[in-house]
Amino acid sequence: GSALTERWAPMRALMRGIAGRRLFFVDSLTSPRSVAADAAAEAGVPWAQRTLFLDHDPRPAAIKRQWAEALRCAEKALCVVIAHPHPETLAFLRRTLAEAPLVAITEALHPGAYALASHAR
Repeated sequence: GSALTERWAPMRALMRGIAGRRLFFVDSLTSPRSVAADAAAEAGVPWAQRTLFLDHDPRPAAIKRQWAEALRCAEKALCVVIAHPHPETLAFLRRTLAEAPLVAITEALHPGAYALASHAR
């Protein structure tokens, strides 16, 4: 959770534990004090951070607005969007994803991404 990502010792232990196992870490970045990215980089673990929450507000109109924001974001750079498995979110995604400009998460990872992708082949 958020509190854990703010603490160096547990994040270092986690990243050292997953280093070299073809795993990666995606930080939901629910805390601005997260050290997860720094700990991952230090351990050589590929990582990414959330750019946008799709369903912080789970109302359908709010999800639609966030999706539009995600598309604007993606026109400029890679945009890591995360969501919760709320019924409203899942229904929206079922209707929308067929036409979405998606890329594999490995395309959004920081250091180590290419090594991870090449091992997966």
